[in-house]
Parts: sequence; C-alpha cells; structure tokens
Amino acid sequence: MIQWQALLAGLTKFNFDSTFDQIEGRSISGMIGRSNEGQIMEACTIRHLHVADPFIAEANACLQAVLFMKDLRFRSVIVEGDSLTVIQKVNSSNPDMSILNPIIQEIKTPSRDFDSIQFRFTYRKANGLAYLLAKEGCSLDSTSY
Repeated sequence: MIQWQALLAGLTKFNFDSTFDQIEGRSISGMIGRSNEGQIMEACTIRHLHVADPFIAEANACLQAVLFMKDLRFRSVIVEGDSLTVIQKVNSSNPDMSILNPIIQEIKTPSRDFDSIQFRFTYRKANGLAYLLAKEGCSLDSTSY
C-alpha cells in the first residue's frame, strides 16, 4: 500500500493528471495542491481543446500545474504525476525532439521562477485524487477551482 509521507516544512506538492477523449479531441487537467502536512490547499480542473493524444494531455496537465503554482506564488514545490514520459522529459537536460517539445519547454521556462522545484513520478494509485479531479472535470463546462 502506498502511504502519504510528510514533506519538509515550506514545501508544497501538486499532483497532476489528465483524462483524454480521443473522439472529441479534448482533455481535462486535474491538479491538487497539498501543504507539507498533507492538507489540501488548492484544486483545479482545466479543459483543453484540440488535443491530439494522451501524452500531450499529460504534458498539458503538468504545464497547468506549474502555471497554477506560479500564479499562487508558491516558491518551493514538488510537481508529481503518473506520466513517466513527461517527468523524464522535464527532468532531462538533453534536447527533446518529440512532439511534446514545445510543451516541455513551456514547463521548463516558468520553472526557473521558483526557489526550488522538483518533478517526480508517482504511481497511479498515489495519484488517484488528481485523476478523480480530471475525471470530474469532464462533466464541467469550464475551468473549476
């Protein structure tokens, strides 16, 4: 069983996930922010139109989490998601030649504005609440906070 572990004081962790509807060509990003003590601080769902595949949906969700944290003025953060591909690409210093490159670069650019930012992979079981938010966002007509 995967259990939540307390973070160092001053850290905030945002989990992200997405749902993807291939027929409609859209995705929903779900994000949830927790304090170092595990208390839910913020949550958000965002709809994306004209999405080509699930990897782009996951990269969009990661980008939205970073932008959300920046807007909320968090300084030391952990970004956690269950897309190993996205996490590896964001953490890589090698040039990315995939279709995800523009989104990965968008993730990296605002990341420089944080005092500390870490991108971590987590298993789906530990990322369940972000997934539930994304799934719930499918029934909404707009962004929800």
